[in-house]
Amino acid sequence: MQQTIRKSGIVLLAFLFAALMAFSAIPVHAASFDTTLTVKGVEAGNTVTGYQIVKDDGRGNWVVANTHIHIENPENPTAAEINKLAGQVKNLKLTEAQFTQQSNGDYTATAPAAGSYLVLVVNGNKANYVYSPMLISADYDGTNRTESLESDTANAKKTQPSVSKVIAEKNDTKVENAKGVTLAPGDKVSYEITPTIPNYGTEYTNATYTVADTLTNMTLSGDINVTGADKNDYTITKTDNSFTVTFNQAFLTNGSAKDVSITYNATLNASAQRGFGDNPNDVIVTYSNNPNQTDNTKTVEDHTHQYTFDIDGDINGEKSEQTKDIVKVGVDKKTGDVITTTKYGELTTTQTPLSGAQFTLTSKDGKVTKTVTTDKDGLMKITGLDAGDYTLKETKAPAGYKLDTTEVPVKISATLNEDGTLKSYAITINGTQTNTYTATYDGGVKTVAAANANADNKTSLFQNAKSSGLPATGGAGIFFYLIVGGALVALAVVLYTKNRKTQA
Repeated sequence: MQQTIRKSGIVLLAFLFAALMAFSAIPVHAASFDTTLTVKGVEAGNTVTGYQIVKDDGRGNWVVANTHIHIENPENPTAAEINKLAGQVKNLKLTEAQFTQQSNGDYTATAPAAGSYLVLVVNGNKANYVYSPMLISADYDGTNRTESLESDTANAKKTQPSVSKVIAEKNDTKVENAKGVTLAPGDKVSYEITPTIPNYGTEYTNATYTVADTLTNMTLSGDINVTGADKNDYTITKTDNSFTVTFNQAFLTNGSAKDVSITYNATLNASAQRGFGDNPNDVIVTYSNNPNQTDNTKTVEDHTHQYTFDIDGDINGEKSEQTKDIVKVGVDKKTGDVITTTKYGELTTTQTPLSGAQFTLTSKDGKVTKTVTTDKDGLMKITGLDAGDYTLKETKAPAGYKLDTTEVPVKISATLNEDGTLKSYAITINGTQTNTYTATYDGGVKTVAAANANADNKTSLFQNAKSSGLPATGGAGIFFYLIVGGALVALAVVLYTKNRKTQA
């Protein structure tokens, strides 16, 4: 009896062991997993696809889904591993999850199997962002020791390419407005360009990102300096007034964050537009917006604005209305104020415009000196001036008029809008504001106010009194006086001699 019981116990134990072995061979979580995958923050019109790179081996372990996939720890793929796989998954015949956009904007998919999916976004025509590879998982209700895996919901990893260009310094001094500056020809300006470069995945087999900068009426000075990238990460091509920085494929898809800036110097040319005639500098970034397509690119751009001014010059650039800030005139009176004013346009007086008067304008720091001669209208056109303080002095009077050596203070004031465009500028002569010129901008259309739009605007008259009429030294009239004088002296000598003889 005991032997029978012992045998029955052995059989029972064997049965239980066999059952246990059979049960252990059954996948622990084969019956239930979270099947809905969700990606948030992807623009409408894009295509979202998940590729299974990690799967369940049937014994409760996470393993790579394909022998060609190299992940050191399937439960915790690194960003570098994911980035590298992004360029391979389409050719590995992996299980896919197709996402569909829902009414709330989210993209969802039903996972065909448990595991982790590498999610890629292919942009539609209206997309503004570049999307980086993402990881998302379909887990067994969180009970399969997968705490280190991504969840079943992912926020899109995306970058909106952009570019910023600012003016850092003018003649090695920091500027007040980083988008606009006033200059004189020859002034040096330092610029900084900051592009936002996406972290392209390796699925971008033809990634493109270029930064092209073009100057107007300026010349590059020195090197183009790129920081945040090694010299073998890009190439530079340039002319006298433009350059392009082209970043290469390996740099764009290396999986690392990009923090790049480009700096350079340039000088304003003498041919620059004056007044409201802008000398804009433009930077344009061209970038890939879709994997594996060379013809699908978009652009973003930014601008800075550079201005220089005239006295008696162009209000709105070349061949525009000429200002009348100072006019040289002759007057009959021999004394009086050197500088008087009259309302703009009311110059039909007995004060005749004088040509041939020579003036010298000197900047307050003494670095700028310009010499000009008045034209037939009495205008002294002085071009290429920065905003600031100057001194004007007559160095040669017109024929028949007295030279006036009074030093007259001149000031050019400019106001820039926040975006760097010129809002207004004014000319002040001897403490009195003459003309103020203004511009409005509407949808890119610029309208410049006429110089005489404001009744307070005036033209400054620089007067010369006529000379006293005395013959000039070396003139023909002096010989007459010499001859007469000599004759009188001779006559006096003769009379004196004759008188002495008579007395004797």
